[in-house]
Amino acid sequence: MFGIFIRYVKKLARTYCIVLRDQVEFIEPRGRLQRIVAAAGCAVPSVPVTLRLLAFDRRIAEETLPEASWWMLRKYYAGFDNLSGRMPSERLDNGGVLLIANHTGLADALALLRWWNRRDVWIVTRERDLFRSLPALHSRIISIGSTAEERRELLRTLPRLLENGAGVLLFPAGRIEPDPWFFDRVAESAAKTRVSDGEANSNGSGASSRGPDSMNDGLLNQWPGLIGYLVEQARKAGYSFTVQSVLTGNVYGPAAARVMPLIARLMRLNKVDDLQKLMAFLTFTFRLSRRQHIQICPLEPVKTGDLPLDLTGKKAITSHFRTKLLLAAQLCRCSRDSEIETILVPTLYRPAIESNTFE
Repeated sequence: MFGIFIRYVKKLARTYCIVLRDQVEFIEPRGRLQRIVAAAGCAVPSVPVTLRLLAFDRRIAEETLPEASWWMLRKYYAGFDNLSGRMPSERLDNGGVLLIANHTGLADALALLRWWNRRDVWIVTRERDLFRSLPALHSRIISIGSTAEERRELLRTLPRLLENGAGVLLFPAGRIEPDPWFFDRVAESAAKTRVSDGEANSNGSGASSRGPDSMNDGLLNQWPGLIGYLVEQARKAGYSFTVQSVLTGNVYGPAAARVMPLIARLMRLNKVDDLQKLMAFLTFTFRLSRRQHIQICPLEPVKTGDLPLDLTGKKAITSHFRTKLLLAAQLCRCSRDSEIETILVPTLYRPAIESNTFE
């Protein structure tokens, strides 16, 4: 019994050190002083974060990934709202499914896994020490890898999983993206910081000097051609799988949004990417969103066999799906909360944008 306790304490201490390091690195402190201040500020909040992560991992092993995700989500949010009302269809439960979404925070995956409610899900992400310290979660992760051979293995593994009917969760951008519900507020704070610093003509991410189309495109980061690669592999091998796109957002706590302009000026953060990461950090670390609902909006699922045959090329196919999700993000950005349900949902079910718009 004592030996079990000692092993648990060692695992707790090891995981805590990883969590603390990741929290500090996430906000990217500049210089030694900022790093010391960040470590001091994260030291205490990292303790409950570590305990919740270990409990989350135990629940994955004892229950299911969707149930454990719901438990973990409720530790930070009141739940999630399904704006389109679309539930996973029969073909999402039977057959290979690629679930793609914008990556707006540290908890959007939890909402997606609960909504999907599918046990055989594989999550594509970068390999991290934190995941290795959570064995049950790590067993459901497909690492992107850092070497050419590891990435070739990923490109062999994903088509095989989809052909065999598995579910794969992929955030195509591979990093935190702007939250459509907060995008204008964050961009405005970044612009004000640039003006106060005498950098009004800066080209930082989300700069006010961008035109409207560029600002809208900034709602999503650029996506590599992985989706197009998987579709082309399915065509070559003669099988089909479902692509389910889901828009996520409203992940930042109201308190984080209120203090964000002040912190932006103090830390001289004048890029949207930096402010997004700061708000994600504050929300997750200090649980500033416990009364808030994450917003998800599942789009119409698409069978790869139903895509136009003249839609070819990895970049063009990937852009096809990115543009559909970008349209939903633009509508959420431009609509007030009361208008989203009446404006967003009907528009999402219009025919897909013609393939000749993708170069």
